[in-house]
Amino acid sequence: MKILVVHGSPRKGGNTVKYFEKTFVRQPEDEIRTFFLVDFRIHPCTGCLACSKTGECPFEDDMNLIYEGAGWADRLVFTTPVYFNSVTSYMKVMMDRFQRDYARRFILGTQKKVEPHKKGLLFATAGSKEKHREFDGLRFPVDLMFKSQGIRDYTIHLLDGVDDTNMDQRLLQQEKLYT
Repeated sequence: MKILVVHGSPRKGGNTVKYFEKTFVRQPEDEIRTFFLVDFRIHPCTGCLACSKTGECPFEDDMNLIYEGAGWADRLVFTTPVYFNSVTSYMKVMMDRFQRDYARRFILGTQKKVEPHKKGLLFATAGSKEKHREFDGLRFPVDLMFKSQGIRDYTIHLLDGVDDTNMDQRLLQQEKLYT
């Protein structure tokens, strides 16, 4: 299976990446590409609407690597810590640039609306226990992100309280993630 993993955390060694790496199950035959958005130069979407007219984004930057990887992959996996009840700014900039693919599928009709063989996973962590609906703000934009990639079959895996918990103890309670 071809798997693209995109980490949205600004900290490569942070809790989100650590928990994900300890719970994500890989198969020997899997081909995995891993991107850390903190290393990417991605220009924010300016709402110029070029993609709605031509199907192309005018910005030439590292987002092209993500477009290519998303097209290549059978499974798209995104990880993010929760910042202010949503995804990180790195992930939000990337998600906004998926407007190009949304336009191709739903405005121009140049790509299939649904890619039945593709599946997705969002793995999100919150430092505190979910007392203030920490995960609510990321659900709708994540749904649109997967929709832009033709993915209807996806899972959102949420893990709260990661700042207050011993990782080894928490991992004993944690289910393994399969794609």
